[in-house]
Amino acid sequence: MNNLQVRQRKQAPNVQHRRAAPQTIALRFTPPAQDGQPYKFEGYAVTWANINSHGERFEKGAFADLIASGKRVHMYYNHAYMDWLTGNSAKRIGKWVELVEDDTGLLVKGELTPNMSQSNDVAAMLAHGTVDGLSIAFYEPNPIDVYQDNTGARVIKRVDLYEISVVDEPSDQTARIAPTTEAIDAVRSADDANNLLVSMGLSKDDANLLLARLYDVLHVPNRVNQLQSVLDVLDF
Repeated sequence: MNNLQVRQRKQAPNVQHRRAAPQTIALRFTPPAQDGQPYKFEGYAVTWANINSHGERFEKGAFADLIASGKRVHMYYNHAYMDWLTGNSAKRIGKWVELVEDDTGLLVKGELTPNMSQSNDVAAMLAHGTVDGLSIAFYEPNPIDVYQDNTGARVIKRVDLYEISVVDEPSDQTARIAPTTEAIDAVRSADDANNLLVSMGLSKDDANLLLARLYDVLHVPNRVNQLQSVLDVLDF
């Protein structure tokens, strides 16, 4: 995705966007137990090890000050692009209830607003796996909080977030919503497993390679038993 500046859009805040797509660490979501309750989900908006399509990565601790401040970070769908373009008021589809830095990245937990049409649409897309990406919108960091590492990547040590969106096509390619237990339970064949892995961000070739590798690993005991049988016959 091009480095779009929200300042170019009518009524939009002066922030930069970095999209984080479905990944090996995906978004997990929990359907509401009953009507009127929020749809809950969680995932990584940023992962420390990943260099995004803008040639930058975020250092662990980059969001520590933000988290400590207790500042509310907004939630939109696709950064409310259509609202900014048409001049309408941007509608938040839910709220982020927890932001945590761990060894993997910035883990975020959110709730979609019940009985709101756009939130219901996003919930349906999350449940179906149609959408599984996250994207952050942040203010330009202070130059003293940015440096270039030995790989040439731009490293951001501290930054302030404006919002985190559920998106179709992230730029990080490693921040995703995790598959539901239902999706995993629904796997009945290699094709089902392949489709699930693809929905988490792997290519079809990589998914096939992983499944083949798992098959080899899981069947190692059988190979050992077969080899032992041969050795017994040979009286080794």
